[in-house]
Amino acid sequence: AGRVIGDPQPLPPPASGAQPAQASWVPSFDVPLGRGAVSGVYALRLDSETSGKSFFATFVVREDARRADLVVNRADYTDAAYNDWDGAGNGSSAYEGARWVSLDRPLRSVAVLCVYSYSSGYFVYEYPMVRWLESQGYDVKYVSDVDLDARADVLAGARAFLSVGHDEYWSPAMRDHVEAARDAGVHLGFFGSDAVDGRIR
Repeated sequence: AGRVIGDPQPLPPPASGAQPAQASWVPSFDVPLGRGAVSGVYALRLDSETSGKSFFATFVVREDARRADLVVNRADYTDAAYNDWDGAGNGSSAYEGARWVSLDRPLRSVAVLCVYSYSSGYFVYEYPMVRWLESQGYDVKYVSDVDLDARADVLAGARAFLSVGHDEYWSPAMRDHVEAARDAGVHLGFFGSDAVDGRIR
């Protein structure tokens, strides 16, 4: 909804066997949300004046005070696991055999796997379902993996929790919170494949 110029940021060192990549960047801009902002998956387009290239990063806006029939999960941890900015060795924070998966690092797609946008997990796998649900008038709100990991109450009051598309990497806390919601009467819907089979500690 507007153009903001961000400050240049230094490149962090890649992950090593001793520690993950840590950019520790100072925020250079905020994305203000109006009082009427509704829960959803929002896309922030990042443009490079140097390279002329653009890509999208997604973020979730929650509505904790509002109950909704359906809660849809945004698979941020899986996107992070497929970010191969610092390589694909066992010491890096990339997809296969990684010791670390860091959310605090630059973004690069895994082109070798035909994943060309960092948030392609959303645009390829999740967006078609989100668009259909909302076009059909379903009462929906959204959470991210980070929310599901940190908070046991994000599914309270929902009729169903939906995991859509490629929702591969979960923490034990995420699974515990979803199973507790199931035991409390929340239905579970998994619309995809390769889900919940990679553990994030």
